[in-house]
Amino acid sequence: MPGTCSTDLRRRVLAAVEAGEMPGTVAARFMVGRTTVYRWAAEARDEGRRAPRPASGGAETTGRCPGAAAMAD
Repeated sequence: MPGTCSTDLRRRVLAAVEAGEMPGTVAARFMVGRTTVYRWAAEARDEGRRAPRPASGGAETTGRCPGAAAMAD
């Protein structure tokens, strides 16, 4: 899976699409996939979200050092 794009890039892509540029042209200009442009535009339109969703999954953090319990004994 490719890395994440910056929020600034997403904002500029959305501004270009909202200004009336074709998604394919915007994708080529900002060097992102055309599907990405369509997806970002749909998320902005349908959900009102212009920033990426927070990351999900992975280990739950407890706010403590992993070895703290062993050191407390």
